[in-house]
This record gives sequence, structure tokens and C-alpha cells, in this order.
Amino acid sequence: TLPDTEFYCKLESGSIDISAIVAKVSNNTISMKAVNCTELNFSGSITDKWYRFQATITDDWSFTIPGSTKQLAISEIGMDLTYNPGTTSPLTGQVIGTFNIAGTSLFASAQYDGTDSGWTFSGGTLAKQSIDVNAIVNDVLSLFGIKLPGNAPKVTLGNLNVTFNTATHAFTFRGMASTTIAGTPCDLGVNISRDPTSTVFNGYIWI
Repeated sequence: TLPDTEFYCKLESGSIDISAIVAKVSNNTISMKAVNCTELNFSGSITDKWYRFQATITDDWSFTIPGSTKQLAISEIGMDLTYNPGTTSPLTGQVIGTFNIAGTSLFASAQYDGTDSGWTFSGGTLAKQSIDVNAIVNDVLSLFGIKLPGNAPKVTLGNLNVTFNTATHAFTFRGMASTTIAGTPCDLGVNISRDPTSTVFNGYIWI
């Protein structure tokens, strides 16, 4: 019989490939190639078989967008995951990071909804910003091989939100912006969604 032993490990210096640990702690719900981290805390119980894993990761986590050869990359990743097989939802925790669209750095977080549903990443601007929306929308549309018409009016983005699911590869982009059309100030909204079966583009205008 094993003693009731809990353990705690910490990476003192350097970096280490933690892909095998990530797969184990996440019950194979997080699949990465070589994953290097510079900060690592790993604790658990040998008897109760629970584990807690905290890491700061230096490698990007990249996903291929369905219908495109381009990828969405999550950078500056931080993980805090707990796996406890004796509970209703064995895996709990969060993943945070940043990603880039058209040169704009956005905040990202992740929620796990079970083995079948995968991880849902959501992110966007941390506060109201002034961003060239034409460049961002063209960057998103280029994932699907299309682009804005050349005569599209210049639009300034105030905020945006992007989501991505690792199981279904569903992708959404929503944004609010302002512009001037024929001398009249307008507020605009855009909604782009993509799943394995369809792509939807909706635009809104308030005058």
C-alpha cells in the first residue's frame, strides 16, 4: 500500500518540454507538439491520483482554421490545471494568453466544457482602442480567401471579440466600430462565424 503522499515540484531554472505532462494532466484534451516552459509548478497526490499543473509557456499554440491554410496562434500562454478523477468534472482550470490579428495584440482565455466539447478560447481588446478595422477584417477574411472591396470606407474599431473551439474548430469574430459615410457619423457592427459546414458574414449600421 502506498503512503498518503503528496508531492510538489518546481522548475528552478532553464526550460523544459512539458507536452507529456500537459497531455496527462488535461486527460489528453490539450494536444501540442513540443511545448517549452520557463516556469513550472507541478503538485499532486500519489494515493488520490490528483494533479495540479501551473506553467508559463514560451511556445505558441497554433490552430489551422477550417477552409484555410492559415493558422491562429496563441502566444504568452499561462496554464493552471487541476485533474481529479474522483469528481464529476475531473479537469478544471484555465488557460490564458495573447494572439495577434492585423498587428493588434488581443487578450485570450479558455474554458473547458468536457471531452466532446473541447476548449473554447475567447478574447478581444482589454479596453476601448482605436484600431484600423479595414486591416483587421481583411486579415480575418483572408483566412477564408476573400477580402473587402477596394472602395470600402475607412473604419475605426472601438472593441472586438474572437472565439475559437479546439474540438469543432468553430470560429467567430465580432466587432463594433465608427465611421463617417457621406458626412454622417455612423456606428457599425460586424459578425463573422465559421464552422466545419458554413461561413456566415453579417454587417450592421446605426445612423
